[in-house]
Formats: sequence, C-alpha cells, structure tokens
Amino acid sequence: MTSSQARAIIGQLLDLYESGDELPVFVDHARVAPLAHGWYVAVRRLCLAVVHLVDGGFEFEAASLRRSLIEHVVALRWLVHATDDAVTSLLRAHQHSVGKLHAAASGAGWPVADDETFDVILGVEHSSSSEDRNMHFKQRCDEYGTEDLYSAWLVETAVSHPSLSTV
Repeated sequence: MTSSQARAIIGQLLDLYESGDELPVFVDHARVAPLAHGWYVAVRRLCLAVVHLVDGGFEFEAASLRRSLIEHVVALRWLVHATDDAVTSLLRAHQHSVGKLHAAASGAGWPVADDETFDVILGVEHSSSSEDRNMHFKQRCDEYGTEDLYSAWLVETAVSHPSLSTV
C-alpha cells in the first residue's frame, strides 16, 4: 500500500465520526457499543499520531503505533461479530491483568496495592465465554483479520521492541 493510499483510507476513517450523523446501534450490540466506540476513537487518534510522526520524519518511531492500530482494527471487527461474548471475555482478561498489577504493586511495596478497588474488580465472578479463544492477537487475526494484517503486525512488532531489528 502506498503512502497516498494509506492517507486516503485514514481520511475516510476520520470522516466517519465528523459527519455529525448519529450512528445506529443494534440491540444485539448494546453492551459492546461503548467498547467499540472507545476503540474506534483510539483508532482515529492513532491514525492522527502516525500521520504527525511520519510527516515529522519519524516513520520508524511510528511502528509501535501502527502495530497498535492494526490490533485495534482487528479487535473492532471481532467486537462486531462476537458482541456480548466478547465483552465477557474482555472483562475476564481485564480482571486477570488487574490481578497481575495488584501482585506487582504489592511486591514493590506500593501503597496503591491497598486500594479496595482491587478487591471489587478481583471479587467479581465472570463466566467463561466462547470468545475467550480470541483474547490473543494471532487468534483474532486468524478469524477476523487477513494474512496481510498479520504480516504487517509482525513487521511492526519486529521494530517496536528492543531487538536486532532496532539496532
């Protein structure tokens, strides 16, 4: 994809919310709509940030944002298809992450570890979901992405972390 093609797609994406039209939400998507909105706003902002970085001569440094953009786009497609089951899986994943954060904060002796918010989040029972299988990018991409997106994600990943590719 050329830079001008990418910019045209970004322009269309940014125009979607700027039309001022109310976007319809299907009843089956009522629970997932706030998540989709949040991720779509993230996609818009990531696109703008990538454009600013590239225009400023920081194309290499934009790799981690492009990677995140790819992840969000695939996740949005997943949300549209999975609806409520995706929300349940995301809640379980969030609870797991908060548990790891709580353990790390406790281990570091941080006073925030005593915040009772952890008890509230960690104390909620969430049933398993058929969408638990799609909590990792590779599985989501296999089902809701494309080979091109997964390949692009691998390229961006290679230059987003300390590795031989970033030397």
